[in-house]
Amino acid sequence: MVEIDIADKWQNRNVIEDALLNDNVLKIIKDLHGEIYKIKKHYEVGGAEVDAILLCKRVKGYKYIGIELKQSDLKKALIQAVLRRIYFHYFYIVSELYNPHTYFGYEVEYLHKYKLLDRFKEYKIGWISTYKNQAFLIFPSFYSKLISNKIKDIIKDDV
Repeated sequence: MVEIDIADKWQNRNVIEDALLNDNVLKIIKDLHGEIYKIKKHYEVGGAEVDAILLCKRVKGYKYIGIELKQSDLKKALIQAVLRRIYFHYFYIVSELYNPHTYFGYEVEYLHKYKLLDRFKEYKIGWISTYKNQAFLIFPSFYSKLISNKIKDIIKDDV
């Protein structure tokens, strides 16, 4: 069983976007990056809150995965992901494929129009989208060495 830890100031809050990090999303991440050992939600890293931090066990040690959860507004999600990317081996945006405020095609068209799709590749950011509790891998995240060790301060007691 995966241990889940929520930052103190977020205890007893109902965060709608947290539902995006469902079992199907976690299965995709597990299949790509190994057994999920721990999940930390809404912790601050480098002065910014990260929606979820996953600690995955691999044969060659642990890997830190950052998650930005967004129901809509992929532009904002991408900006946040780029700013937080340096603290993680892998980073994903998890968004809804469709919601009442927008639809997937519009989001992709917007990202393409402003050449933001290239940022996923440039910063090795992955994208997982959900629809009716299903999860779809749009782009995988690629490994990056940690540029900052601030994440290790948060996880230090866990490895």
